[in-house]
Amino acid sequence: MGNILAPFSISGDPLNSSPDSGEALAALMQCTGDAIFLLDGSTANLLCGNEAFCSLLGYKQADIAHLSLLDLVDDDAVSVRQNLQNVLSNGSIHFVHRVYRRRDQSRVDVEVTATVVPSADGDLVGVVARDITGRKIAEREQHRLREAVTNAAAEWRHTFDAIPSPIFLLDRDMRIHRLNRAGAELLERSIHDSLQSVLPSDSFWNAVTVAVREAFTNASALCAPVSEESRQWQLNITPSGNERAVVVLNDITALHTLQESLRKSEIMSAMGALVAGVAHEVRNPIFTISALLETYELSFRFTDEQRPYIQHLRIELERLNRLMQDLLVYGKAGTTTRSHCDLVQLVNVAMDLNSGLAKKRAVTMTFDTPPRVETSGDSTALTEAFRNVIENALHHTPAAGSIDVGLKQECGDAVFCVRDRGDGFSEEALQHAVEPFFSRRCGGTGLGLAIAQRVALEHGGKIKLENHPQSGAVVHICLPIEACR
Repeated sequence: MGNILAPFSISGDPLNSSPDSGEALAALMQCTGDAIFLLDGSTANLLCGNEAFCSLLGYKQADIAHLSLLDLVDDDAVSVRQNLQNVLSNGSIHFVHRVYRRRDQSRVDVEVTATVVPSADGDLVGVVARDITGRKIAEREQHRLREAVTNAAAEWRHTFDAIPSPIFLLDRDMRIHRLNRAGAELLERSIHDSLQSVLPSDSFWNAVTVAVREAFTNASALCAPVSEESRQWQLNITPSGNERAVVVLNDITALHTLQESLRKSEIMSAMGALVAGVAHEVRNPIFTISALLETYELSFRFTDEQRPYIQHLRIELERLNRLMQDLLVYGKAGTTTRSHCDLVQLVNVAMDLNSGLAKKRAVTMTFDTPPRVETSGDSTALTEAFRNVIENALHHTPAAGSIDVGLKQECGDAVFCVRDRGDGFSEEALQHAVEPFFSRRCGGTGLGLAIAQRVALEHGGKIKLENHPQSGAVVHICLPIEACR
């Protein structure tokens, strides 16, 4: 909207030049509550104004004769002149919104209608200005509120999507009405494609569906565990009053793994203390039996018929002694002191300790000696762990076969691994091979890998079992070097 006056000079009395027009204008100015003022059509000067005009803009009647429209608006003279010409050409122009400047320089919102008023000395312009400040304040407040709501909705959406746990709003038909980004990722769909769709029907989502329906039936919040392949979830379901339920899935896989590890650790610790006590008590009778056997042989001389039995007795005594030794190692308290360890040297020692068994079984051991790999730890315990893993591989490799021993530094870990050429781990063995007394071979104590795992855990590491793609089993011991320093 523009202004309607231009700064041109006038002469004469425009109100008296056309009595009918002047009387009509005077009557109009008195009978309306709107602000009305009269302009000379060829100038920017005000000629008169009613009381509503004075009240609206804060002027006195005596001030009006000294005012120009430029005193009321912020537009420049060029814009004023252009708008004035438009009014004179069209006869009338309605401006939905203008801002007038009050005497104290404050602003007021007005709706303006400018109309040509014929006069003997030239055309005049009558202006009706209706105060719409309240309406504009309300409109601005509505606009502000709309922006606030829009921004709040956007912030809520961003916050909702930033939550790492999948969240769904479901009805009784398992139809999705709302979900966050994590929920869409779990469904492996986009948010747009997920809305108004129903939950999938595989085993995992069927378990979710059963839990949600139970919450609807009981009309109460429900917390339930659900498993999905390698992940564990905890469902938190809250039904609402509009036949919908908020479903939150919290990934508790890490917590479940930690709890399981702690449980196993506690079991291993208790079992270790038990078997260590038993082994200590049993070793003394074994030593006594062995000593008596030696004394009996020297004193009475065994016959050729008796020697096979005596030899078998010695073998069984040696096996029992080894079992007791393994039990004592397994039951030994955790490592408390550590020193610098050259892992290459420890692996070579472990291989030397197994050289007799390798020769007996005609199995070749190969070790591609790596650059120096060092850490800190219990060298005796680590050597024992390496020896057990190598011995286990030798027992499961066919005669005249070979095993591969490896050592490398990978992602800050020292990784020791041994591959045999046997039949590999069964599904059961992959789950239980590191548990004490689980053995896949006749005569095995079932403590070799259990001891290796215990040593790895005491050094902040882990043991990993897998089958080689070509043949045989592979056992890894991973030791975090940084954590061991």
